[in-house]
Amino acid sequence: MKAKKAAVYIITVLVIGISFIYSSCKKTSSDCAPIAYAAISPVVVLEIKNNQNRDLLDPATPGHYDTAYIKRSNPWLGITRPGISPVLLVFSYLHINENILTLSTTDQDTLNISVQTVAEKCYTYTKITEFKYNDAVLKADSVQGSLYVAHK
Repeated sequence: MKAKKAAVYIITVLVIGISFIYSSCKKTSSDCAPIAYAAISPVVVLEIKNNQNRDLLDPATPGHYDTAYIKRSNPWLGITRPGISPVLLVFSYLHINENILTLSTTDQDTLNISVQTVAEKCYTYTKITEFKYNDAVLKADSVQGSLYVAHK
């Protein structure tokens, strides 16, 4: 008799435990209200290389672009430590001014970024689905999916 009661008790505890775990996975959006998060816009990290695969933002590369000029002409753009190769251009798709990247007085390139808004259970985020540099689709060259390499 005691064994039967113990078995019923164990089964009851297991059923309650499994029910609790199952119901905790089915939270509604109202369950997310107290959760705070920061929605960060996706960032593009761009490296520009020549046909010999050399960094065109590095002053040691013949025919390189002047990063100081690029920064003045594109204030929405961040530039990683000029002089330490590779030099990278960093920007959010939200801050692109007219989709034009001015590299010099005679060289302007077009940037086109397609994004998708993804709704998860408790938050929404935006991801880059396509990045075009001068109408050529570039594939992300990193695990995080934000490093792109353009060849000129």
